[in-house]
Amino acid sequence: MALVLALAIAGLAQQVLSAGQWAAAAQAERAALQDNVRAGSLIVANELRDLGFDSVPETAGLGTAAVASSDLVSAQPGRIRYRATRGLGFTCAAPLPDLLVVGTAGWAGMRQPVAGVDSAAIYLEGDPATFGDDAWVRAAVTGVSAASCPDGRAATALALAWEAPLVGAAAAPRAVVGGPVRLFEVMELAYYRSEGAAWLGQRSVSRGEVVQPLVGPLADSTGGTRGFTLTYLDRNGSVTLVPGDIRGIGIALRGITARPVRGRRVNRAVVDTFEVDGRITLRNMVRP
Repeated sequence: MALVLALAIAGLAQQVLSAGQWAAAAQAERAALQDNVRAGSLIVANELRDLGFDSVPETAGLGTAAVASSDLVSAQPGRIRYRATRGLGFTCAAPLPDLLVVGTAGWAGMRQPVAGVDSAAIYLEGDPATFGDDAWVRAAVTGVSAASCPDGRAATALALAWEAPLVGAAAAPRAVVGGPVRLFEVMELAYYRSEGAAWLGQRSVSRGEVVQPLVGPLADSTGGTRGFTLTYLDRNGSVTLVPGDIRGIGIALRGITARPVRGRRVNRAVVDTFEVDGRITLRNMVRP
């Protein structure tokens, strides 16, 4: 009888010890899951927050049709390709059709310009008394070299290549000294599967990179659930996939634990999930 009682007590003690270990492991897994998803949602929001529209009005006098060009290159529920800002500077010398001189002192960005990767969005001033003829135009950066401003300050010279050379010739006289220049590269965020798990990945399209994991593992796309889902809204709040019509982007990131964890029912381990939702509005256009 004593032996049976001792075995029963030992069994109960083992169950209590195992339950404590399972609870500790589950808590650690859930904490890692929540940290992973929250960090990922912040990365995505910060990466997309600067997206917007650059316009060329009819009164700009550049010989082109009026257009409001979006920073969105392509938009899919699980993939987005966009023009990501990498720096902002200000011209310090009279611009030429194929050359901009940007002052070093006023440069702000995550890195220096890179030829063959970056493009420049250049601000053009029309009549100073009105903003209706101001424009932003884009050109590829084909060369980067050290230079000097007319007053001797350090600067960076950006060699430019225009898709339409006539636009470059018309733009140069309108790019005022001291005007802003925004440098960007084309990036992509995408939901994809690798090594049996789902991930949110990122790559530079301008550099020709392959996608690299950014956040994961994420919920699978089976059963109508995707770990990374983007919802694109027009000015009326309706869903659209046309880049030029998009005014807002809903972001949903749904992560899973790296391994099954035990909840209140300690006899069954399951994969836990955690989701963070957010929304951004594109700049320079009417809110949805």
